[in-house]
Amino acid sequence: MQNDMRRILVIRGGAIGDFILTLPALKVLRDAYPRAHIEILGYKHIAVLVENRFYAQVVRSIEYGPLSSFFAKNSELPPELANYFGSFDLIISYLYDPDEIFENNLRQCGVERLIRGPATIDEREHASRQLARPLKDDLPSRSSCFIPAAEVKRRIGRSKIGSTSAITCLARIIFEDRWSLFRAKQTKIERNSFERL
Repeated sequence: MQNDMRRILVIRGGAIGDFILTLPALKVLRDAYPRAHIEILGYKHIAVLVENRFYAQVVRSIEYGPLSSFFAKNSELPPELANYFGSFDLIISYLYDPDEIFENNLRQCGVERLIRGPATIDEREHASRQLARPLKDDLPSRSSCFIPAAEVKRRIGRSKIGSTSAITCLARIIFEDRWSLFRAKQTKIERNSFERL
């Protein structure tokens, strides 16, 4: 894959748990292309968790009406969406697209580089590994993006995996290091601003 990816789009539907399980894949993507502009097309009320943070700069809604034409064969594709999709150097889609209708419509827009992530997960290994595998196999960075299972179990404690409290705890685990780094940088900036006064 080229090392000059400037614009990347990740398309991810699903509920909040599905989205959180995709965060390690987004980390692999960000590690591979730290300067790229990354957008997420998903359920805005969920994907907003990562907007303007480490993972992505922009989040757009997958529930945009004219986008429905991309899920129909031989439909007329809105020019503004065709230009939007065609503007990306790389698109990663986790959408269920067994007949490749969505993919073919993206290709009509000039999308050359498309990675299809798994739309369904099997029981053979952890879901986050399955979601990140297509990226890890294809991207130049081979960063480690997984928290050891023992550490996750320790932090989640007795919460039932899949429960709201376990998902909330997992989200905290993922974001706590980022928050600590942000607070440290913010404190340093505040201290430097104060010292200049």
